[in-house]
Amino acid sequence: MHYTTTILLLLFALLHLHAQPQNAKDVIDLVNQHLISIEKGTYSVDYRKVDLFETDTVKNSGKVQFFKRNGVIGDSIARFSFTVSDENVHHFFDGTSYITLNQNNKIINYLLVGQKKGIEDYISHYNTARSKLLSVPILTNSPYTPISPKKWANAVMEHSILEGKQYIRLYQQSKYKIQMKLTPKDADSTIYTEEMLIDPVNYDIQRLRSWADRGTGNPQFSEINYSPIRALTDTLVFEDLYQPEVLIAQGYSFQENKIPTKAETKMIAVGDSIPNFKLLYPTNDSLPLFSQSNHRYLLLDFWYLGCGPCIAAMPSINHIYQTYSSRGIGVVGISFKERDPEKARQFAYKYGYTYPLLFGDRPIEQQLKIYSYPTIAIIDCKTCKVVYAHSGYSEMMESEIMGVLDGLLK
Repeated sequence: MHYTTTILLLLFALLHLHAQPQNAKDVIDLVNQHLISIEKGTYSVDYRKVDLFETDTVKNSGKVQFFKRNGVIGDSIARFSFTVSDENVHHFFDGTSYITLNQNNKIINYLLVGQKKGIEDYISHYNTARSKLLSVPILTNSPYTPISPKKWANAVMEHSILEGKQYIRLYQQSKYKIQMKLTPKDADSTIYTEEMLIDPVNYDIQRLRSWADRGTGNPQFSEINYSPIRALTDTLVFEDLYQPEVLIAQGYSFQENKIPTKAETKMIAVGDSIPNFKLLYPTNDSLPLFSQSNHRYLLLDFWYLGCGPCIAAMPSINHIYQTYSSRGIGVVGISFKERDPEKARQFAYKYGYTYPLLFGDRPIEQQLKIYSYPTIAIIDCKTCKVVYAHSGYSEMMESEIMGVLDGLLK
């Protein structure tokens, strides 16, 4: 009897050991099987991101309800209802259109996003924070794969404790040589780390986290925390949450959105007229751009603090300012994205950048057709027209701009 019991216990232990994942690939396979098996559910999510500097931080939270159509030809992710905390807007995807319902003005905007990852591509390209909150892996329809085993091919598996509970932790690191140093403190290489925490019982994803360390003490950081996926009632369907006929009866109206074409997103260019828009000056006065300039030409550097190429360009812009400010050339840095202008000014002061930094409202950014950063524009202050425009950063940018300015001053 004792011998039989011992054999049974050993068999049980072997079966239990076999059932446990032995490596990262096993874990990814089990997570994918679990996520695909969930036809509908709801979860809450918190998202936090810190960009290149601590002054550029994003925090969001939201709640998602999703309804999959596994096996049905259509988009790669489920139909969903989605709300972001502190927003009076409700988001939906009905399998064809991305819909935003604004309760303040009773406008329903809809955008046809097509099939084959249409909605996934849209939210990833046009609103990264929203993409993180929605969590594409959880929403993935079969036959698509929620988490790519190839992406996590080099991951290491270990067990981790978070708030007293055990999790499976996958992590992997990559090292990249820094081609463009943003500050004097930058190391020669960036260490990029990705991490995933998984519930070892049901294989829910608990947390996704990544960070890039340039050796400056301010790593770029992204963290998404998920609640357990909870079941929805058997009878609840997507059509119960989004009822256009009821909304129309309540006074809502529809408005179609369209993804801008290349022609519609044409960048600022030579010959464009620049309006005398108002900007926030260091004195905290809001004044028209040209009212404070007595220069023949004005160089505008459109930038923001979380933009790596923008930061890399600042030493060149500062050198241009120091070289040409006494020769009738004004140089101004303009940002439409900073929530705290004083912190941006403190950053410039820390690294010795002395040209003026001014701040404007987001609608001006669209009016001027500033779609990439950094963007440099030289303005003829007599005609208020663009005589030079350049987007992006390169090591040759400074010499090119100085050549343009020398030509204008002849």
